[in-house]
Amino acid sequence: MRVHTNSEKLTNKVSKAIQWSEWDKAFRACQEKPGAVSRVLMAALRYRDLGRSGVRDAVNEAILNELALLERFLPSLHVIAAVAPLLGLLGTVTGMISTFEVITEFGTGDPKLLSGGISVALVTTELGLIVAIPVLLIHSILTSAVEHIAGEMEQNALKLSLNFAQEQTLQLEDENGNETVKSKDETEKQKQEQEQEEEKREEKREEV
Repeated sequence: MRVHTNSEKLTNKVSKAIQWSEWDKAFRACQEKPGAVSRVLMAALRYRDLGRSGVRDAVNEAILNELALLERFLPSLHVIAAVAPLLGLLGTVTGMISTFEVITEFGTGDPKLLSGGISVALVTTELGLIVAIPVLLIHSILTSAVEHIAGEMEQNALKLSLNFAQEQTLQLEDENGNETVKSKDETEKQKQEQEQEEEKREEKREEV
């Protein structure tokens, strides 16, 4: 799907920027592609200094906010799809009651008198179904779209958090490597100083 392709491209672009520590470029990439996925990624970028657990909490909060926006019309559509057939059924019952009242008062001799109540019953049922069927289809399509976007947000946010973890691991390895090099240099320097001191002591002994 197009949403999947666009979000995947955005995540790959942001991940490449993170690998080179180009945070401004990562933010610009998200701003150029506005949407639910980009806002979740921006939340992860914004709270990257809090560590993996902090990023995860920020991402979960951003996903909940986005889901609230995406699902804001779904309950109303669900209610309309459920109530419309009931209103049609109510009209049907009303029309049948009207028909039986006519039969009670005038009998069944004149079909024209009966047709009014029967037509009301059929028209209200038709109108209820005309409203309910399209709304139910729209609700189903939008629900599927929301679930797909929610999956995209979670998947791309997880991918980005893993990139954060790798970046932090590389930084720690670099720091540890630098500390190891420094410690080796200091050890060699101490050895050289000790050797120089021993040479000076030997020279003094020879002079004595």
